[in-house]
Amino acid sequence: MFNYKELEDDNWIHFSEPIYVALKKELQSGGLIKKIKTNIDPELSNKINTLIKSIKIKNNIFELDDQINDFASDLLKINNEITSLIYYDYLKLLELRSNQETYPATSSAIIFIKENKDYALQISRLSAIISRIINESLNQANKSNAGTAIQNIVKATLMASGLQSGLNYREDYKSNKSVEANFVFPAIPDYCDNEVEAILACQMSSNDRIKLASEELKVGKLKFIFTGNGLDASSKRLRNISDPIIKDLYSKNIKLICYNKEIKFEINRIKNNKKNIDKQSNRLLFIKENVYSISKFANLMHKNFS
Repeated sequence: MFNYKELEDDNWIHFSEPIYVALKKELQSGGLIKKIKTNIDPELSNKINTLIKSIKIKNNIFELDDQINDFASDLLKINNEITSLIYYDYLKLLELRSNQETYPATSSAIIFIKENKDYALQISRLSAIISRIINESLNQANKSNAGTAIQNIVKATLMASGLQSGLNYREDYKSNKSVEANFVFPAIPDYCDNEVEAILACQMSSNDRIKLASEELKVGKLKFIFTGNGLDASSKRLRNISDPIIKDLYSKNIKLICYNKEIKFEINRIKNNKKNIDKQSNRLLFIKENVYSISKFANLMHKNFS
């Protein structure tokens, strides 16, 4: 394997590169980080499904927005706890899950760190190499987690609306237009574009990237983008969606679905900007007419597809 003592050499960066490549192959491509995440919380999928099923229409369907906001925050909390544990305790977790046969580079690195306390500089640099790979992997995973989270948010909304997966809707629909949509209504086989009554794309935190979501919506009578903008768990607001994108959505007759409090916030923001109120008139009209609250969307889905 590697002579980690060379990490003290003046040319230690030269020696670090093959170590980085070997560890990255095992941690990422070899699935060791994914294995660690699964072992931290093997019941994660069941927890999320339980949360989804806990969302019910209580006294009024229009209370759904706040339930979905809380649900999104719960998802973020669960993912953050797992991610933080890996960030801060990765050496211990790698020691528990790596073995010489399957992950020889990782195993040898952990053994060196554990058994060579006198080589402080080499240990520091080797730990930094591992930390870099952990950070790169988890940063990429966070993007994937956001995509999974918004799909779970949509599924929770649809379940609360009385819709059933495989009957009233389906996920990951493949179109003849060479695109894949997150959701279509009703549940139809791939490539049956003429039978699509409604189609939906979703993004957790959207700015100008929402244009990419709109490219999925080339079929169907009703077209929606469910955005997490404005949810407590999201890093973006409706104001982050630019005016040209709003204009593009309007021209394609695409409706946005958004947290009701964020819709009100954006309307008030535009109205209070007296200097640009005339320039923002089209944006204000779009927000009022083409942005649906989660509750309004759920009610529409219930009436048309349940």
